[in-house]
Amino acid sequence: MTDREVEQAAARLARMRVQGWCLRGGGSAVLVAAFAVRGGGAPLQAVLLALAALIAGTDLVRAARVRMMIERLALVPEAYAIGAVRQFGTRAASPSQCELLAMRLRDIIAHAAEQPLVPERVAAYQSEIEELSVRLGRPGARLGPPEAVACRRLLTRCAESALYNRRIPAEDLGTALRRIAAGIS
Repeated sequence: MTDREVEQAAARLARMRVQGWCLRGGGSAVLVAAFAVRGGGAPLQAVLLALAALIAGTDLVRAARVRMMIERLALVPEAYAIGAVRQFGTRAASPSQCELLAMRLRDIIAHAAEQPLVPERVAAYQSEIEELSVRLGRPGARLGPPEAVACRRLLTRCAESALYNRRIPAEDLGTALRRIAAGIS
């Protein structure tokens, strides 16, 4: 990611935050107007309440898009120049989160048959998954933020994960596991 791309991503995140403020402010104003309508204004009040709900829903979608954008950017070390990305990655790489990732990796091996995994991939990469869980579970183990986010996505984003999705080449699982392992210190 180039410096210009980082700047563009930061600017887009800033615009999306401003949109959120505007949506929340507009939604609040519509709610106040809905409750200010009295007397025979029940139909108007219903329309204003529906508009406020629509605005709130729009803001929820915007917030989810911001979160997904930050999560994708957190895979790229250069994007850590953006404060929100740095915060997200730092949280993802915290000791408690690393222990959680190690536990989840152990669960994959122990309960592979009970999960919606691609079993032959778990079997093919079992030793790498076990080694990764052991290394992450050691006291004082540290994982780089981009690798922590990559591990988290491997375990939670089924549509994008070679652990869960047969349409993704099996080799991608090995590549992801090696990338994550390389980030452990």
